Amino acid sequence: MDAVVLREGRPTPISIARLDTPPRLLPTHLPAVPAEERGTARRPRPQFLVIGGMVLTRCSLTYLKDAFGPSWPRLAPVKLLDKLTEYPRF
Repeated sequence: MDAVVLREGRPTPISIARLDTPPRLLPTHLPAVPAEERGTARRPRPQFLVIGGMVLTRCSLTYLKDAFGPSWPRLAPVKLLDKLTEYPRF
């Protein structure tokens, strides 16, 4: 897009790059259930919860290894290790 701005009192043409919308990190909608399955099929629930822009998900082994390194069984807090066996319902 081209535009004209004033610099030191003189009009100066400039080119403005188009700003695209960044890709979404989370889906905005859940997949639709086909009409023939609407009474019987359940829509899959997401494995995360978004509250005030913060994404909450269940504790995973992948997270613990990434956050605490190879010694994660020794370094991770016990309360966090307990969460590995709990499965919250979102």
